[in-house]
Amino acid sequence: MQFNGVPSRGKIGDPTSVVALKRAEIEMRLKNTERLVKIVDRALGQLEGIEKEVVIRRYVNGQPWKRIADECYYSRKGAWQAGQRGLKKTCKNLFG
Repeated sequence: MQFNGVPSRGKIGDPTSVVALKRAEIEMRLKNTERLVKIVDRALGQLEGIEKEVVIRRYVNGQPWKRIADECYYSRKGAWQAGQRGLKKTCKNLFG
């Protein structure tokens, strides 16, 4: 029997092969994630002022609207509206 490095019948007998395949998968996922982070970062970088602040606080950091409003000295509704404007602009920057 010859070994060509390709698993047959979906089974891998060699633990080294398992590790190599998992590592390759992780590296591919990491590259894709890094690429997506750059794209989103560029889109967010085009925002300015309160819209940028609110979008990052809410959608990147997951802060609640009340905290954002309090710390940015806006009403909750005003912070939400700024976030909606910023989110729309971000989507436009991402998807055209």
